[in-house]
Amino acid sequence: MDTTATPTPEVVKVLVIDTGKEPIKTERFDLAASDPAAIRKTILTVMNRMGKNSHALIHFRKKWFVADHTAQRGPSEEYAKTEVRYHPMMEQLS
Repeated sequence: MDTTATPTPEVVKVLVIDTGKEPIKTERFDLAASDPAAIRKTILTVMNRMGKNSHALIHFRKKWFVADHTAQRGPSEEYAKTEVRYHPMMEQLS
């Protein structure tokens, strides 16, 4: 019998929020932490599709971050990530 435990893969929880329309629209993703390129691509793709009034709430290793658009016009190719202590929608990722 094998007694070695398989480690649980780390997960990055992402909630992309569009506050530009009523009602507020959200999309939630649970992504593997081992693939940062896929995380970045998912966040940028969804934020660009939702528009400039969107941002992403990210939960990873008991820390919270907000990602925002960086481009003034057109689709963003990067996002600015800031660590936060509170966001009104934290409950949706806990």
